[in-house]
Amino acid sequence: MKQRTGTLEVEFEDKGQDFLRWTIKDGVVVACEPFQKELWKGTKVHSTMMIKPGDTLVITVPGRGNSLLPKRTTLNYKVEVVKVKLSRK
Repeated sequence: MKQRTGTLEVEFEDKGQDFLRWTIKDGVVVACEPFQKELWKGTKVHSTMMIKPGDTLVITVPGRGNSLLPKRTTLNYKVEVVKVKLSRK
């Protein structure tokens, strides 16, 4: 699947989780708000060309701690808003 180049800001439905917004640059999470930045930073988001409100993201989480292998999974929270900030070259 194709990836968008540039930056996406993705807001998630609020189900009481510690994060509500990710900034995704070239398919990788570079920021997370309001909490858990260090947990989600570096996560690969698949099919960023296709992200739209209502979607559930397919991601690959980098290996950490006792589990050093990356893990592909589905995020439990649906996308509410997608903002695209295209890079200028």
